[in-house]
Amino acid sequence: MGVARRWVIALAVVAAASPASLGQTTLTPEAKEAVLGRVGATLASRAFVTGVDFSRWGEWREEGAGAIERAETPAAFARAVNGVLRRFGVSHLRLIAPTAAARPAGGGAPGHEREGGSGRSSWVFGSTEVGGVEGVGVEGETLEWLDEGCVVLRVPTFDAESYSRENVERLMSEAGRAGYLILDLRNNGGGEVRSMNHLLGMFLRSGTAIGAYVGRRQVEAFERETGEREADAVRVAGWMRRPYTVLRNPGPVYGGKVAVLINRGSASASEIVAAALRDHAGAALVGSRSAGQVLLSNQFPLAEGFRLQVPLSDYVTRRGVRLEGSPLVPHVVVEGPAGDRLRAVRAAAELLRSGL
Repeated sequence: MGVARRWVIALAVVAAASPASLGQTTLTPEAKEAVLGRVGATLASRAFVTGVDFSRWGEWREEGAGAIERAETPAAFARAVNGVLRRFGVSHLRLIAPTAAARPAGGGAPGHEREGGSGRSSWVFGSTEVGGVEGVGVEGETLEWLDEGCVVLRVPTFDAESYSRENVERLMSEAGRAGYLILDLRNNGGGEVRSMNHLLGMFLRSGTAIGAYVGRRQVEAFERETGEREADAVRVAGWMRRPYTVLRNPGPVYGGKVAVLINRGSASASEIVAAALRDHAGAALVGSRSAGQVLLSNQFPLAEGFRLQVPLSDYVTRRGVRLEGSPLVPHVVVEGPAGDRLRAVRAAAELLRSGL
């Protein structure tokens, strides 16, 4: 296949743009047209989400022409174009300005991917606007003992640069002594697929089928074999013979009771992990609804240092739930001030001790 691909679930880091495109450079009409032309071509050739008609780009672009024409800087131009792209009603579809492209986005940026001939060599599967703040680093994993029987494992991201397999394995080895474990995925915007799979391998047996990726190729194969047309993602996922599975167990599988903390900032890989642990390990979800933004995507280079993040497929859980647009609903809702992180922890601990 040429360039090796690294599958990612989350925000993506974009390669540095050319210096001429950075800052507050004024875009010429010719530069805008070059970018817009590539947006249309990329949507036509790459974008795919079941039930979404990306051919409407041209129509909606014309309706947003006034705002696009008035935009002078790369950042303003990206905002205007994204106003048009939002009309498709899906996540992971956005134009990234060169200044944003020149640095990682916090809360789940995978980092240091290679460039490929058709775009980036890494794939993104998760939130583009949920989680941390652009340019702000993400802390590492931590383990806190509430008492002698209950621990809280905080995993802030699954991105390549911040997620540490060695640290997670060390912390899980210590957590194995506890009868109750609270996995804190609040404000975790996602990250690399292999990081997500690594963590799942600490809780679920190798080979556990947890879901399916449904893209253009899978839908076309389904339609050829069944003769059906316009099949939805759930229908295709149920037909697929090769589900997505936990690859391996990097250490002993945790045997105690589990609760997972989620909130609106929990997206993509976090949502997949929470759903998998709920469905296959009996984990309770505590907190508030998740983001409901779980589409596989990739970023493609355009003119003038811009990039376009484009959705390529859906994710459906093994129990037949399409997570895009369907936020996870906690078993126990805990609302409150953003700074009061302990209320959900206490609620989860009480729930675990009461037997779920």
